[in-house]
Amino acid sequence: MIPKKIHYIWLSNSEKPAGILRCLQSWKEKLPGYEIVEWNESNLPIADFPFTKEAYEAKKWAFVSDFFRLWVLLNNGGIYLDTDVMVHSSFDPFLKHKLFLGTEFTDQISTHIIGCEKDHPFIRACLEYYKDRHFRIGDSIDMTPNSCIMTKIFMTKYNYRDELVRFDGTPNVFEDLVIYPDSYFMINTYDGNNVCVHEQNGSWRNAGAKNPILEEVMESYFWKKFCRKTIFSFGFLKKWVYLLLPMWAVVLYSKHSAKIVNNKRAAKVKWHE
Repeated sequence: MIPKKIHYIWLSNSEKPAGILRCLQSWKEKLPGYEIVEWNESNLPIADFPFTKEAYEAKKWAFVSDFFRLWVLLNNGGIYLDTDVMVHSSFDPFLKHKLFLGTEFTDQISTHIIGCEKDHPFIRACLEYYKDRHFRIGDSIDMTPNSCIMTKIFMTKYNYRDELVRFDGTPNVFEDLVIYPDSYFMINTYDGNNVCVHEQNGSWRNAGAKNPILEEVMESYFWKKFCRKTIFSFGFLKKWVYLLLPMWAVVLYSKHSAKIVNNKRAAKVKWHE
């Protein structure tokens, strides 16, 4: 059983911006009864590990978080959330799992939300990846996203080579973990399954680097969903409408709908700036 404990990491000395405060407020409103724990310089052993020490010195907070979200979950259990996650409903239905994950771009594990029991073997294996690893390598730094790392470790540890996402909305179930489609924890496709949305601030990227915003993730999801055999489970008219529409039109419509719905939600959320 996963404990009702939400972990997040905040390492920057700067004040939390309004968008982050809005997300944190959504946790308090949608997750009554959950303990929310902030991890920072005062309660994390940053200097004890070469990777985190070097990433912290480079002010690459997200990569420090890549390590410590695993460290915190391994030692405590609970649910890790990035600070730019907007919660829409409770995680209670997922606490029965030993570990639950979401996906990103349909073909890799997402790491902005991870829920697990204490001392889970997959989390331990992911944390082991960082053992004796350095963030600074000569004159360069290791900017490999942990989503890629955890996906590779999952594929190896579970000897899995099939698709991560089932586009009928059902999760991918394994003996000691469950992987949910993008529509649960990443984007809102209005299929009734969404619990939270990752707003993709992308603070870990270098200045000017491309940010895969939500519309691009949604485009990837719908493109793969409606160009697969599963499309034949849809009604004839709906199938061909989606197939014949240019992708930019689908994305534009999805973006517009998401903006309207999210603006309505944001108007209901109160927070202190």
